[in-house]
Amino acid sequence: MALRVSRFTWGAGAAALGPSYTSADLLGASSLVFRTGIVAFGGTAKYARETIGGARVDAWAGDAGLAIAIFDLMALGVSVQNIGGDFGPAAGGVHLPRRTRAGFTLNYVDPQGTLRLLTTVEGQWPVGGSAFVILGLESGVVTRGMGVLGRVGYVGHSGVTSASPFTAGGSLELGGGRLHLDYAYRADDALGARHCMGLRWMP
Repeated sequence: MALRVSRFTWGAGAAALGPSYTSADLLGASSLVFRTGIVAFGGTAKYARETIGGARVDAWAGDAGLAIAIFDLMALGVSVQNIGGDFGPAAGGVHLPRRTRAGFTLNYVDPQGTLRLLTTVEGQWPVGGSAFVILGLESGVVTRGMGVLGRVGYVGHSGVTSASPFTAGGSLELGGGRLHLDYAYRADDALGARHCMGLRWMP
């Protein structure tokens, strides 16, 4: 959930993974962003609870980020994730994974027009892991606030994973551009195909 008031945007979200609340791994986050001119900066506070080595442990952490928008055509951003995040002695010194991220998005056509075409490039530098890159491409047609967008992406990894490096998806824009239906797909040899769907409404 996110809410924008004047120059501020506040958001919050939560996720649980497990058969029940008492045994599930939990993650909660709340973010606040301040925009002034072409610059936006913000921070996130997050709480995580996991089972590590048979013990239930929790940790608090924070993120910090900065973005610079260059007209409607390009934006640059950088962030540091999981500042803090120590699960304590019971976890044997395990921390939430610290990483630095930097990237940019570039529109090749006017995003206020009918045609849409943009790319996104992001580099990630996880502590204790190898640097990797994430690439994305979005294209479609939107007119009078209604249209269809398609997306493809490539996700690098700093470690071994069973998930496919490629993703695909799209969006359907309705209601004068206020209502968005989103879909994404990613294959995974161990967990099976992942289908993600979302609904966004901006009043």
